[in-house]
Amino acid sequence: MSLQEELNRISYLERDLKQNEYLGCLEKLYKNQNQAELEIYIEHVCDPENNDPMVMRTVIEDLATNLSTKIEDQDEFEELGELLDQKLRDNMSYEKESKIIREKLVDRYIYNEDYDEAASMMASITSLVDNSRVFYHPEEKIRVFLKCCQLYIKLEDNGRAQEHLNRANSILDDAIIEKHPELHIIKEECLAQVQDFNKKFYLAASRYYELTHLYDSISFEEKMNYLKGSLLCAILAPAAQNRIRLLNTLYHDERTSKYPELYQMLEKMHLQHIISSQESKQFEKHLKVHHLAILSDGSTFWDKAVMEHNLYSASRLYKNISFEQLGFLLDITSEKAEKAAATLITEKRMKGSIDQINQIIKFDHDNASIPKWDKHIETLCSSVNEITEIIVESHPEQFKIYSSIVD
Repeated sequence: MSLQEELNRISYLERDLKQNEYLGCLEKLYKNQNQAELEIYIEHVCDPENNDPMVMRTVIEDLATNLSTKIEDQDEFEELGELLDQKLRDNMSYEKESKIIREKLVDRYIYNEDYDEAASMMASITSLVDNSRVFYHPEEKIRVFLKCCQLYIKLEDNGRAQEHLNRANSILDDAIIEKHPELHIIKEECLAQVQDFNKKFYLAASRYYELTHLYDSISFEEKMNYLKGSLLCAILAPAAQNRIRLLNTLYHDERTSKYPELYQMLEKMHLQHIISSQESKQFEKHLKVHHLAILSDGSTFWDKAVMEHNLYSASRLYKNISFEQLGFLLDITSEKAEKAAATLITEKRMKGSIDQINQIIKFDHDNASIPKWDKHIETLCSSVNEITEIIVESHPEQFKIYSSIVD
């Protein structure tokens, strides 16, 4: 008896016998590992004429759940899974089973590093859970949206990544975070990556750094990866006071020394040293593709970050400087130097003024801190003197001995 004849025979049995007969037939097919016969089986059980949900739900659920593990050749599983998915897509009675087989296919695509197919399939799952008649818990929906976001991040499709991140964030509340902290971690990581890709480097650096302290459940290796992300984004961030504070925090975090080449650049920027073109070029190997994206003027985001840093550092070294000298210092034209300085001054990221007649940039140095610093030193010296007097009064003999030794 052929497989088709066997399936036709089962289809005419009483309802209470059909299910076991179909499952028994499926087990035989799993053992035989015959792709062509499994295709016939899937076509039959998904055929609306044979499809009685009361009978077939368990059969189709078995297929959706176990096909990936029962089929030894994963390429064959992929073809069979896609066939099953295709047959179930138009049948609203099997939404749950459709979601299961699609998730299995996503895992297969990810294993093959076929992120386009994985993202497309995952997006279809997000539509399914959003419009389903089946109830899905909010945390289950969040997992689906975040996984889709992660896949679009892999593809550097920032728009769709942001869209699915927003969908997850709209239903992720404190109660869910408390119960499922791992969802909050994934969401924060996705947000940092999206901000990084969107060139919001300061925000991304801050968020990456927060992740290094967020939960004890995050492994040391993951925290170090977040720290590396924070280092890179902080170095790329626009020159400003908030960047200086972040660089200072990273510089004094002993963990950053685990990345010696990144730490070397961090140290130079923290100490406001001028970065040479050679040092800038050598550092490019640590950057990601989007960090080296070409801007309208032909430079990259990294070039812009170095130029702004050097300009900001120059403002701390000079009271005034000509356009030509500044251009030479920054290794750019005097026109670009003037424009860059005007941008930083206009955006209030640097204090100064531009004398276009004399072609000079004047930097305003905030000297208000100097009297405060002097006052701190004066207070410290006064406290030391007071402590010394107390010691002399309490231990005069010991002080005499110490004084004679010093003399």
